[in-house]
Amino acid sequence: MAGPSPAGAALLGFGILALLIGANAWAFTTLGHTSYFLWYLKNGSTIALGASFLGLIWDGLALHEDLLSAHPLKYLRGCVGLLSVLFYAGSAHLSSPLQGTKSTDLGLGSAAAVLFDAIVSVLVLALIGAVVVGWLLVVAPLNYFVTLLSGVLARQELRGQALRAIVVPSGGGITLGTQPAQASLPENAVDVSLARKPFAVTQAITSLILWLAGMAVPLIR
Repeated sequence: MAGPSPAGAALLGFGILALLIGANAWAFTTLGHTSYFLWYLKNGSTIALGASFLGLIWDGLALHEDLLSAHPLKYLRGCVGLLSVLFYAGSAHLSSPLQGTKSTDLGLGSAAAVLFDAIVSVLVLALIGAVVVGWLLVVAPLNYFVTLLSGVLARQELRGQALRAIVVPSGGGITLGTQPAQASLPENAVDVSLARKPFAVTQAITSLILWLAGMAVPLIR
């Protein structure tokens, strides 16, 4: 059975985003007595800045291309993929809490320390899981539309459109140059391209956009 057409897939993605945005707007107004959109403008900058650290850790993850995609369904696939990776990493961490621990290390004091760490790690991972699920349901829907703007440099980089900017140490100074993104770096050269960390730089730009938008809201109202 054939899947949906490209246009149909895009409409499906927009439909899911619209449902999530509508549900959040209702919940924030009814339960929190505040505006979902104003909350996002106020807090989105900090959230995006925090998310940029994920890019520094997992920048090689293929799903980052989905998280930066202009296609709404691919973007949602990336969000769900990120959630699944985090939960899988957490479950792997908890599966063998004593792995690698030597029997000689498990004295009375050490046993208490191991038990303490095991309990606290469960609580910490549960908190991380709750935060990520909250991000997926509350932040990600509106974040898609900001990413359409903030992700332009990263999408050009990922498509290989942007030339790579490089710096090569030369004597007491440096030599500036460019090369195709697919080419290997010359010896001793440093890649200084703006989007060499696509996900991290997109989140940083998102943070800047939302900070400026948040600053502008009081002037408009």
